[in-house]
Amino acid sequence: MKKKLILGVLTAIILVVGGCFILFKLKDKEIVHHATEVATHYFKEHYDIELVITGYKVNPIYVNDEVGLSGHIKGNEEAFINLSLDYKDNYKFTGVNAPKWIIEKYNISVSK
Repeated sequence: MKKKLILGVLTAIILVVGGCFILFKLKDKEIVHHATEVATHYFKEHYDIELVITGYKVNPIYVNDEVGLSGHIKGNEEAFINLSLDYKDNYKFTGVNAPKWIIEKYNISVSK
């Protein structure tokens, strides 16, 4: 009887933790999707650059409210661009990192 109770409690804990993990991953996926749309649209509209997003990192809320996107200019994989956006502040750009020649060629400036 005691083993069944312990097994039941452990199962409940695993289900709750697993469910929370899945919810956080779904929220991260939604954040990345929206950030990708904002970034690609912004760079196309303001700089006529087509971005290909190849990676991302959503920072935990206790660190900050930012999502980092990494990618490159379409057709040139060596023309990398890393972006940071604040997903709690309407996906406002907080940083851009790219080779100097890209910044100068396209006159890229993203202010806070």
